[in-house]
Amino acid sequence: LSDAGSVRASYEFRLAVEPAALRATGFRFDHEALGRLRDRHRALVTRLTRGGDDLPATRLRASIVGLDADFHVGLADLSGNPFAAAAIKQQVGLRRLLEFGIQEKPRRVTTWCHEHLAVLDALLSGRCDVAADELSAHLRCALGRYETSAMSATAAASG
Repeated sequence: LSDAGSVRASYEFRLAVEPAALRATGFRFDHEALGRLRDRHRALVTRLTRGGDDLPATRLRASIVGLDADFHVGLADLSGNPFAAAAIKQQVGLRRLLEFGIQEKPRRVTTWCHEHLAVLDALLSGRCDVAADELSAHLRCALGRYETSAMSATAAASG
């Protein structure tokens, strides 16, 4: 993901695959795994609300990137579709390299945590279609946040 075009293409691919994986006929509701993901997201929101100063910045960043990856890969694994899971894992691997270079503000991380929580809450209540719609909205918002950051960086560099 070396330029804005490849990042956009990645998000477009993910928008086609990730929500569909939640609607897969083989999707299994592992309430324990989904609950653990929800608890980890809530803990991160709490940590960020307190300022996140209980961890060194590099460990906090690794924790944030790891949780995001675990969320997307975890949902893919629950889809029951090994092809969707492999494709999503590949995309997450590509994104991890990009994300380690981005310093997101705590407010942005809290926002995507709440977006993830909406997906998890819908799944925990058995509503795959709602979860898929929430995941689509999350991915569109994430793309928008990336594009806004990229435009800001370009404007700052040029001027």
